[in-house]
Amino acid sequence: MNRTDLERQAGLDRPLPPGEKILWQGHPSPRAMGAVVFRFRFVWAYLALLVLMTVWGLRDSGWPMGQSIGLAMLAIPVGMVGLGILALIGLLMARTSTYTLTDRRIIMHIGIAYDRTISIPLSAIIDASIRPRGRKGVGDIAFVVKDVGGLHYINLWPHARAFRLTTPQPALRALPDAAMVAERIGDALFAFNTAPRTPQTAAEQTSAPASAPVREPAMQPPRKLAGVGA
Repeated sequence: MNRTDLERQAGLDRPLPPGEKILWQGHPSPRAMGAVVFRFRFVWAYLALLVLMTVWGLRDSGWPMGQSIGLAMLAIPVGMVGLGILALIGLLMARTSTYTLTDRRIIMHIGIAYDRTISIPLSAIIDASIRPRGRKGVGDIAFVVKDVGGLHYINLWPHARAFRLTTPQPALRALPDAAMVAERIGDALFAFNTAPRTPQTAAEQTSAPASAPVREPAMQPPRKLAGVGA
């Protein structure tokens, strides 16, 4: 069987199993990805502090106020160049990332130089949370999974919740309409958790695509699914 365009974008090297269907597919926001991943607000705050500290140091050394400010302001164009480079990296991250939601799993096709496909069965998701990033509907959705034995932070980054190194939480980063995606994921998790499953369908629902370099072990559905919360 031939793959559909959506299956190719999801990073699958073969069609989805019979009965599995794609519910949603999307990408991070190219404009917001760099700001979200590299925390531009903190970078700007650091630059402002650097300027103030430079002015204070020069004034303490006897430099006139005007010259002190002029020299300190030279840090701003240097910082702008650095932010531009980070924004470009974020743009590449967004354009080389595809998130796919099916009625059985979440598939993350990510990577700039080394692309990889990571499959997260819905049966492995214990909890999910959404974090707004700005005022235009952009946000992150992070997942707490039942077993992270096959997941590593370095393989997920930047598509992981920050600073969760030992127990990584896969995340859909800088989604343009995070609230809508969270609602769809919540609906998928509810439908999955309440649908009757036979041993055959349970085995299919925990299968990962053959191209995934990071695979999760077979997992049993959790007793209680928390769904998507704020």
